[in-house]
Amino acid sequence: MKSKPIQIFNSLPLGHGRKEGNDGLDRVRRFRNKIKHNEPICFNSNTIEFEETLEVHKSIINLLTWIDPYIVKLVADSDKIHTRKRKIFNTGSPSIKLLVAFHTIVMQFQNQ
Repeated sequence: MKSKPIQIFNSLPLGHGRKEGNDGLDRVRRFRNKIKHNEPICFNSNTIEFEETLEVHKSIINLLTWIDPYIVKLVADSDKIHTRKRKIFNTGSPSIKLLVAFHTIVMQFQNQ
C-alpha cells in the first residue's frame, strides 16, 4: 500500500486501501443523494431493478465489516433487503403492479 488507508477501517482486507474505502463511501453517498432528490432507486424505465440497490447494500456491508466485523452481526436482524426483494419478485402482488403503474405515469409526466 502506497498510502495509509482511512484510520477508521481497522479490519481492511489485505490489498485494500484508500481507493476501495473511498469508492465504497462514494457509492453510498451517491445513492443517498438519489434518495434525497426523490430519484428512482429501483426502477429502470418501466421495470423493477434492484442491481444498484444491491450493490450499495454490498458496499455498506463491506464498509461496516472493515470498521468492525461485529457491527454486521448487530445489524443483521434489521437487514431485510433480500427478503423484501424476493417478496416483490415472487408475489406479483397488486401493490407492486400499482407501484409500477404509478412510476410509469410519473415518468411520462416528467418527459412532457
